[in-house]
Amino acid sequence: MAREQLEAELVEIWEDILGLSGIRVNDDFWDLGGTSIQGLKVIAEISVRLRQEVPPTTMLQATTVASLAARMIDGEEANRLSSLTPIQRGGSMVPFFCVHGGDGGVFFVRNMSTHMDPDRPVYGLQTAGFDQLRPSVYLPIEELAANYISELRTVQPEGPYLLGGLSFGGLVAWQMGHQLTEEGHDVALVVLLDTKSSLTTPWTPREAFRRYRSRLEKMTARAKVRYLAFGVFRRLWRWFRLLGVRISVRQRHRLPSDLRNFHYSPLHARAAREFELRPYKGRVMILSEQGAIDEQREFWGPLCKSELEIYEIPADHLDMFHEPHVRTLATHLEASFEIAVSSRS
Repeated sequence: MAREQLEAELVEIWEDILGLSGIRVNDDFWDLGGTSIQGLKVIAEISVRLRQEVPPTTMLQATTVASLAARMIDGEEANRLSSLTPIQRGGSMVPFFCVHGGDGGVFFVRNMSTHMDPDRPVYGLQTAGFDQLRPSVYLPIEELAANYISELRTVQPEGPYLLGGLSFGGLVAWQMGHQLTEEGHDVALVVLLDTKSSLTTPWTPREAFRRYRSRLEKMTARAKVRYLAFGVFRRLWRWFRLLGVRISVRQRHRLPSDLRNFHYSPLHARAAREFELRPYKGRVMILSEQGAIDEQREFWGPLCKSELEIYEIPADHLDMFHEPHVRTLATHLEASFEIAVSSRS
């Protein structure tokens, strides 16, 4: 496809998803008001309309139609090996490195960075293989942490380090703090973005049955029927998606964007269950979803042997990273970064 034709197709996709008209090839997607969810929709729509798989993180770096078309034509992202993803480049402040959640992606970091100090470099650490032709295999948290440390040190060889992670990624950031500290490096702060104790506690069949029964007891008869019917549908849908993952992995095809979560989430869930948490002596900050702050304090408090800050964001786990709540989250981050770094000087 000629570049001009590709750019015209991309403009049409952007306009459909953003609900705008008159988009020019040099307009920035994020300046137009694009969100992380819309960015992922663009990637999915490119796959459907243009039959070309584009790595999700391309939207974080090729932010105009012109630059995105150039990436797609050149194919320079096809064999991307690095987990390190620049989100906010430049700046003279101490960088913040944030590890992916269970699905492996780092789009949520973009939402946070828009409300952080523009002079602070921000990097996401996505799961290995997320943008590669061949999906990654299982790695324990200790290995993930070691790999991510090797990558972050290519842009920041010495501390103080600001580390964080979403949900599962919080466990990885915790281990990165351990490994860096044991190697003699200065870790100013580890941030746990709603990392819950349930990640490290596998559900037994009895526990799962108890939770389902507890939910059903609170429902009306009609609600029970809907809940059970939806549960059956969801399991069938999930089975078909997992089948698609197995076929793609077996044939060594790049995983379509909408299947990545079904490949990486089980790998990371297993890694979390097998991870042995050790008490950490450094400074820790927890940003908790609404209503879970007591649970967080009860679980993480005994494991934190130094300073522990916990803040509650008035939103649930997913809404924390969207407006208007992500602004509050970023404000807490920046305030804690300043205190943690200044205490080192």
